[in-house]
Amino acid sequence: MALNLYTISVPVFIKHLNSLADILTKAEDYAKTKNIPEADILNAKLAPDMRPLTFQVQVASNTAKGVLTRVTGYEAVSSRKPELWRPLIGTTHTCRRRR
Repeated sequence: MALNLYTISVPVFIKHLNSLADILTKAEDYAKTKNIPEADILNAKLAPDMRPLTFQVQVASNTAKGVLTRVTGYEAVSSRKPELWRPLIGTTHTCRRRR
């Protein structure tokens, strides 16, 4: 099997984005059971000088998309606007070839 950028990057991105999706699902379930407003979870920070959870998730998603679009020559097309972000569960992304 030939070693290429796909085989050393895509499985890693998939694994970690799936882990992130699981964490977000657990956070959502926790918020529901404790009657914590969703906005409190989405705006949560682990430290005062860091950005909120929504930003952290967006960076993780954009990093995976950005790397793959640069190396494949495909342009990522988001089906949702980032400002409408809700936990990544259920979001879809498609790619189209750059011209």
